Amino acid sequence: MPKNKGKGGKRVKRGKGQDVPEGRVPLNDETNHYAWIDKKLGNCRFLATSLTDSVQRMAHMPGKFKKRVYANLGSLVLLQVRPYEDNKADIIYVYTLEEVRKLRRLQEIADTGEEAADDTVVFEEIDLSEHSESSEISLDTL
Repeated sequence: MPKNKGKGGKRVKRGKGQDVPEGRVPLNDETNHYAWIDKKLGNCRFLATSLTDSVQRMAHMPGKFKKRVYANLGSLVLLQVRPYEDNKADIIYVYTLEEVRKLRRLQEIADTGEEAADDTVVFEEIDLSEHSESSEISLDTL
């Protein structure tokens, strides 16, 4: 029977890579734009609306992001516009919620509330004064 030479089983291996040091948040420049994800098209393609020029572009997520970085509807991404195709872009970075808050504090992006990352739910108010006890339907009348 072989000896165990590792430092643990699959639970230890599953935890590898969790200690990612906090680096700098990538910011936009002349060639890069902040954008919100509007629609998922499949095959790592998205429709994203740029914040700087309000143009909707088809964004492509590269293969190195597959199963490592996920982008959902309302996610903030950093796009690099292709120089030969203005209506297509490549996704360079997908921001987390903490990074979006940090960008708002730095006033890199406006506080518009478009994204689905606010964790707030607004419920419509219902006026209960219209419904009285006399409007109930009894089973005897049916």
